[in-house]
Amino acid sequence: MNIIQEIILEKELRRQEPLHVLYGEIHARLPALGLDVALQQLVAAGRIEEHPTIRETCYVLK
Repeated sequence: MNIIQEIILEKELRRQEPLHVLYGEIHARLPALGLDVALQQLVAAGRIEEHPTIRETCYVLK
């Protein structure tokens, strides 16, 4: 969750839209084996939302 917050903050500072975070952006900073499980746990807990894009999945904070 901290990585998602960091990426969103960086995008806000650069005034970059959209403010969602792509799976590839998270994976670039945290290439861990349990990344998919951790993201699904955050979605299930209601802390983040998962949305499909044309090429991958994006995440936003709730």
